[in-house]
Amino acid sequence: MKPKRILIMGAAGRDFYNFNVVYRNNRNYKVVCFTATQIPGISGRVYPKELAGRLYPKGIPIYPEEKLSQLIKKFKINQVVFSYSDVSHEEVMHKASIALSNGADFVLLGPRSTMLESSKPVISVTAVRTGSGKSQTTRKISQILIKKREEYEPHIKNRIVVYAGVDYEKILKQAEKEADVIIWDGGNNDFSFIKSDLYIVVVDPHRAGHELRYHPGETNLRMADVVIVNKIDSAQKSDIYEVIQNTKSVNPKAKIILAKSLVTVDRPELIKRKSVLVVEDGPTLTHGGMPYGAGTVAAKKYNCKIIDARKYAVGSIKNVYKTYLHLKKELPAMGYSKKQIQELEKTINSAKCDAVIDATPVNLLRLIKINKPVAQVNYELQEVGKLDIEKILRF
Repeated sequence: MKPKRILIMGAAGRDFYNFNVVYRNNRNYKVVCFTATQIPGISGRVYPKELAGRLYPKGIPIYPEEKLSQLIKKFKINQVVFSYSDVSHEEVMHKASIALSNGADFVLLGPRSTMLESSKPVISVTAVRTGSGKSQTTRKISQILIKKREEYEPHIKNRIVVYAGVDYEKILKQAEKEADVIIWDGGNNDFSFIKSDLYIVVVDPHRAGHELRYHPGETNLRMADVVIVNKIDSAQKSDIYEVIQNTKSVNPKAKIILAKSLVTVDRPELIKRKSVLVVEDGPTLTHGGMPYGAGTVAAKKYNCKIIDARKYAVGSIKNVYKTYLHLKKELPAMGYSKKQIQELEKTINSAKCDAVIDATPVNLLRLIKINKPVAQVNYELQEVGKLDIEKILRF
């Protein structure tokens, strides 16, 4: 029997992981190629032979997703495996329709097929959309237990060991040698790579209704042991009510925690009543669909005038605004290549303003030189009400 010919659709995360745990050493399948989207600069590369394994001595080519139809026909693909996150249900089915209309099966791999099992207790922190507040939730859990750089830096600052990479089977084995408890904090709104003893999901009332309309966010919501309704200090009451009711409708057994996302600034005197350029977390503003983030919240708190970053955008940064039309004045931090980091630096330094608000998870000054004063924004989780994370962890 000939092996089934596989094309994996991805964004340099779940796609590589699914390949590693399901297909890498499986002679029943032949992974012909990957397609890539969301992250610029991935297509045109090759998944390296060192990671691809003995069945793929030349590695596996990566093509742009726009060529999906042609690739299915050219390579006689039997199955298209959808393997990336934070995509609307409607968009997923558009991709499915392309695959089906060209004769291929359309496959979604679920938790039972992909989750690794650990010998240590595992707490998973996931979300219904990127930018909901996973990192601050993970920090809170870590602080309680010990009393995708980017998300890593705040943990390292707190002296918490962080494991990351591509081959999560090896990563998990290494973590098990050193850790008493493993906390999973994945990218976007993906579901956990590791089978969990406690599954925590963060929902965002600023995007009320998305918890039932995005993949795999709804999967996370239905799997949750605990749902954290974050940002209640800045969201509308009607939106908070909506996400709570939606949670109860699909997962009535989940415990619900209400929480604020407290925004602070390290040097508020630099921005108070000043004109500022707001630099926000890239994924939250791009495929996360948010028009603003914590930086804008901080700017409003200190009566700042937010300048329009679009006027100063160069290169690929300018293209980001053309792709994501909901973006206005805020600047999404894009740095997926050396060139793009340089373009980000040029955009920031060209902007005419008094100061820069850095609301990215990583300190921009560690990556680029900025010719203006920079105020760093931090955001922490604060539970509201009788039920909190510490009480959950005691169960």
